[in-house]
Amino acid sequence: MVPFITKGGENFRRAWLYFCHDKKASTNDRIGWIEFRNLMTDCPKEAWQLMEYTYKNRNRLKESAGRRPGGRSVSKPCYSYSLSWHPDECPDREEMIALADESLRVLSLDEHQAMMVCHTDEPHPHLHLIINRIQPETGITASPSHSKRKLSDLALSHEQSQGLIRCRGRERGQSRRKQANGEFSLVR
Repeated sequence: MVPFITKGGENFRRAWLYFCHDKKASTNDRIGWIEFRNLMTDCPKEAWQLMEYTYKNRNRLKESAGRRPGGRSVSKPCYSYSLSWHPDECPDREEMIALADESLRVLSLDEHQAMMVCHTDEPHPHLHLIINRIQPETGITASPSHSKRKLSDLALSHEQSQGLIRCRGRERGQSRRKQANGEFSLVR
């Protein structure tokens, strides 16, 4: 599995238009399925609107949660990344969802609003995650630190559980990080 973090953005509608429609078309033929987390809908259009609403009302959410409103301004509340599998792999929907849920957990975004969009327009299975950095109950903004490393470690763990390492560089990088932190590793 290969994770790829996008730049993120300030616009949930733009993310919805890109991920939930075909490239340069108003159709949605490339969508295999869509899954939702922490949203009160199963409609993609309503989902991005709920994410936008949560973002715009973050100070009210903070007050309701007993926290002070304010804090740093948030210019990019929309966080997104993709998870891609090798063309030889054929993960089913449940496996893809389980790995996506695990990725949200390792990034501490599992309580945030998220849409998982599976695309079928490439030879390799892949899905995109669109996540609201604003926690919907507290209004607190997540800053997913070390996301690239955490997702890389998750990908390596997944490959190891499958018994097939497809990215030796990822394995070497994890070994170097462990050695730098004083952890012993047999991986070379």
